Amino acid sequence: MIQDSRFKNKGAATIELLIALAVGVIFITGAALVSFGAQTAGLDTSLTKRGLDIGSNGINDRVAAVSVGWNSSLDTSSGINP
Repeated sequence: MIQDSRFKNKGAATIELLIALAVGVIFITGAALVSFGAQTAGLDTSLTKRGLDIGSNGINDRVAAVSVGWNSSLDTSSGINP
């Protein structure tokens, strides 16, 4: 009977060690995400602003092109210029 209880507790230290390592990895991952999350947010903000600026410039260019060519007359219904 004494031998049976000794074999039951044989792997307890290994399991405790694995659980401790898993908890440690979870905490280290969380700390890394909190530490470097601000850098990602800053990059997202700068890329979004740059994209909005490029889009705004593209819209302004198209509006200017339409305004310049508004009075030109070109009959495209038949494909032949009069």
